[in-house]
Amino acid sequence: MSRNRTSPMVMLFALVGAMPLLAGAAGLAGLLLQRADFGILVWGLVPLLGLLAVAAVLGVILGKAAGGRRDRRDKREESRKPQE
Repeated sequence: MSRNRTSPMVMLFALVGAMPLLAGAAGLAGLLLQRADFGILVWGLVPLLGLLAVAAVLGVILGKAAGGRRDRRDKREESRKPQE
């Protein structure tokens, strides 16, 4: 039974397209934290760590939606089967 999977390239382009928006949001959050008189560790690191966390979660979600490792493992197992 085959599953409907979205092309991995579509998911890659979705991730690449989302990154500038996420970086802009992190920059805006950093600016707002700086203007609210938080220290450099807060306005410098919190948006960066938040951006990295969101990018990692989005990458995992899009990777699973694109097929993840499951498809590659299935192909390897099929190639190991003796041909009749």
